[in-house]
Amino acid sequence: MIISVFLLLGSILYVSAILALYIGLQRLSNSAQHSDKLFVSVIVPARNEEKNIIKCLSSLAEQTYPKSLFEIIVLDDNSEDQTFHLAEEFSRAHDNFRVISLPEPPKHRSPKKVALEAGIEHSRGDIIFTTDADCVVQPQWIETMVRHFDEKTGAVLSWLKVRPGKKLLSRLESLDSMALSFVGAAAVGLGKPALANGANFAYRKSVFRELGGFSGIDQYASGDDDLFLQKLSRQKKWRVAFAIEPEACVTSGATENLKTFFSQRFRWASKGPLYPPALFAIEMLLYFYFFALAVTLPFSFTALFPTAIPLVVFMIKIGADYLFVKKGSQFLNARIPFFIFLLTEVFQIFYILIVGIGGSVGKFQWKGRTFARGKVLAN
Repeated sequence: MIISVFLLLGSILYVSAILALYIGLQRLSNSAQHSDKLFVSVIVPARNEEKNIIKCLSSLAEQTYPKSLFEIIVLDDNSEDQTFHLAEEFSRAHDNFRVISLPEPPKHRSPKKVALEAGIEHSRGDIIFTTDADCVVQPQWIETMVRHFDEKTGAVLSWLKVRPGKKLLSRLESLDSMALSFVGAAAVGLGKPALANGANFAYRKSVFRELGGFSGIDQYASGDDDLFLQKLSRQKKWRVAFAIEPEACVTSGATENLKTFFSQRFRWASKGPLYPPALFAIEMLLYFYFFALAVTLPFSFTALFPTAIPLVVFMIKIGADYLFVKKGSQFLNARIPFFIFLLTEVFQIFYILIVGIGGSVGKFQWKGRTFARGKVLAN
């Protein structure tokens, strides 16, 4: 059967890709040798984050980096709760904190990118750090990331972990997000940086301006991280580094339910068509590989598909993925529960099929705003 041939060829390509990523992780090394104390501006866009904003700001206030060499700029993006008031009250007790209330952004532009641009415009730093208002950073976060900036480094990336809660979904999301972080790290190790997360991203302000900021990608809800990183990596002038130290890891809360989970993933997937052609082609091959697995696995050993090929291919995928995730987890001293890993493997196949379509052609809501095909539909 044609689909059996596709599964076998897809399995070979998939394992080859995982092997390349594994090698990328092996090539990562600690490049933190720069000792100059650079002035840092941490930009924190926030919308409707009253439950999280104080934890985020408290972690930023506890940085070991000299207080005189960093500032925190919170951009309140028209929050409909107490986010602005909580952040403003917190900032009064900290001289290097500022809170800026933004007007409603133009409907044709990404609200988050508008907020980031406003923060960068008001910043004094040589280096821009970005994180999200639902994240907590470690005390040595700034100090660790800054050490990776030498004169040739344009951007530094690092790990993002989702805090697993009691709900099964949060545990699946935690492992899935960690794996994505490992892929981004491996790509840097291979010299092909392509994936980043705005919750843990740092770059030179001069590079941001040199590249025209978010011009050309500013209409999409997501992409302030991946798409900007890809703009930077196309310019051979600047190096991209990855901070492998656990102290550089940022943690984020899990989504509250399946609806929020899929809205988040739709937002991330909506930027896929803007990826470089080679990377987008890999994504499409991966999508059809998952599709073939999804439509054959449930019918293995039945009259509809009386062979063991889908099951064998799936087991090979599980083995390759587990070795890769275990390798990545060593950097963070993280434990990978095998049962949760297996559930995540099954969950991943089916959620990617849904997200691939929904992010490209569907509508989704995020932070009280509606998007269609990744662009703002209504505010």
